[in-house]
Amino acid sequence: KLKIGMSILEVDNIAGKPFKKKFTQDSTEVWIYITGIPQTAFSQSYKDLENEYKTAIIFENKKLKGWGEKYISFLN
Repeated sequence: KLKIGMSILEVDNIAGKPFKKKFTQDSTEVWIYITGIPQTAFSQSYKDLENEYKTAIIFENKKLKGWGEKYISFLN
């Protein structure tokens, strides 16, 4: 349901509140969601979860730029 160019409010209405929000040095806004939970998740911190269980949604100038595998580097 996500489409490039959507506003932050539109994405929030579809995807809900992210697990974590952060900003890069160039002011790109990154929302991180936990999209899968391994059986060992309860004994791991967020930082210890492998990236395959997380998804980043990227905003530039408050508009949706993209999400998914292409943006995996934003998870770290």
